Amino acid sequence: MLYTRLSVVITMVALAIGGWPSPAQPRETASLSAATKKSPVKRQVSKKRQPAHQVACTIYGCREIPGRCHPEQGYDWDGIPTGFDVIVCR
Repeated sequence: MLYTRLSVVITMVALAIGGWPSPAQPRETASLSAATKKSPVKRQVSKKRQPAHQVACTIYGCREIPGRCHPEQGYDWDGIPTGFDVIVCR
């Protein structure tokens, strides 16, 4: 008896919050599937690969560093790390 009432309550709550889709309701996937049938766009890939740019965060802000340069840890005059990078070019 308790399980019968519980199943009736669950069914009524499910129907109240949206219910199960009936066969009369149109499915949303039918309209979405028509939109996804477009032919894929071919993208042209560059033959020349661009070099990865390094970023150094200095006291003056973060920026890309030139080629042949690299970031190193920056230190105060007394040898304590500052937490910022220093750009070193050779």
